[in-house]
Amino acid sequence: MIERHYGALLDGSGASMATRLAVFEAEQDRAAERARTDAD
Repeated sequence: MIERHYGALLDGSGASMATRLAVFEAEQDRAAERARTDAD
């Protein structure tokens, strides 16, 4: 029973983690762009 519960949790976590990683990377890109723009 526990294995089934955690298996379902882990199965659904991949898409969530990928979305959060994409958001994080976009924020990092924006911050880097701001830093380049402010330095000019």
